[in-house]
Amino acid sequence: MKRAMSEAKKQYRVYNGDEPYGFISYAHKDAARVLPVIAALSRDRFRLWYDAGIEAGDNWPEVVANHLRRAGAVVFFLSRRFLHSQNCVREVHYAVDQRKPMIAVYLEHVELPSDLAMQFSTATVIQGAEAAPEAIAAEAEGLLGPGFLGDGVTGYEIVRVHKPQKNPWRTLSLVFLALFLVTALLVAGYLGGFLPSLGARTVTVDQAPGAAAAEAVTVTTFQDAFSRDILLRTYQGTSLYLCGNALVSDPTAIRCQGGVWTVAHEPVSPGSPDVLASVAEKSDLMGLALVDQGIESFEGLTGLQNLVYLDISGNPVRDLSFLAAFPALRTVKLVAVDGADYAVLAALPALEAVYVDEGALSAVLDALSGTDVDVIVKR
Repeated sequence: MKRAMSEAKKQYRVYNGDEPYGFISYAHKDAARVLPVIAALSRDRFRLWYDAGIEAGDNWPEVVANHLRRAGAVVFFLSRRFLHSQNCVREVHYAVDQRKPMIAVYLEHVELPSDLAMQFSTATVIQGAEAAPEAIAAEAEGLLGPGFLGDGVTGYEIVRVHKPQKNPWRTLSLVFLALFLVTALLVAGYLGGFLPSLGARTVTVDQAPGAAAAEAVTVTTFQDAFSRDILLRTYQGTSLYLCGNALVSDPTAIRCQGGVWTVAHEPVSPGSPDVLASVAEKSDLMGLALVDQGIESFEGLTGLQNLVYLDISGNPVRDLSFLAAFPALRTVKLVAVDGADYAVLAALPALEAVYVDEGALSAVLDALSGTDVDVIVKR
């Protein structure tokens, strides 16, 4: 057993440099509990010194005192065996005399003598009686902090022949973190216009020449569906206004001029019907414009129960019955759509205004006859 413990101690080198390190104090008879914790700390590259650093023929008290004096913190593993070890008790008193930060790991429940209780009154406590070595190490790492981490080549790396088993969850966490950071950088590039070659650019423009600052709008244009979907997946607002290949902050900037859809008087390219998949996930939306997207059916949006504003102008939609799924709608814009039956509009209890073109005016007025809904013609 003693030979096994001796060999186990040699699996990890001790730190002998000038950077902060943790001094490990424990009773030799507790080695079976303590060495796995040391192993976990070493795998995580924490600088440590413990009794494996004492060579044959060394002046034991002098070596221990020198390393304890230079340590950045001392970790004591408390047990009945620890309390019965004069060497361990001396290390406690010397650490207090040197004003060292102390961490007390209780390997079991013990009642400290009054003198030691006083010495440990300022120590940070870890209850390790039932804890796994990795859990104790993780808590100790949090208390020691990054100042005790090293570069992996200064005398505390693992030196045994067989590599330790890798933690697959840690690897997966690093992979997911890397993917998140890459996605965040791409989105920042799209929003900020730093990566125009990847398909998105954001600008702030006036709605008309000489317009007041209050009339300025933000417009993001997309060159491809990939850049559009990246932005929509991270979009957090409750209003989403799309016209063709552009996202705009103010729906009044969307107009049809001479049969061409524009945003802030700038022409846009037609959008794509597959935008519905990304929009349908935004269940909190209250305002939505999907103008000039080539959409023939809006059935996929029936889950957006909070909509009060909906603009589906410029789409070849022939069936408007889906509007019945939005009882909270107050404003609907149906400019340049192919809908032939507008009767569903009269069934919307909260409807206040409908925007149409001249071609649909007569049919919409008939459908809304006897209601207080305003019908507004967009020319």
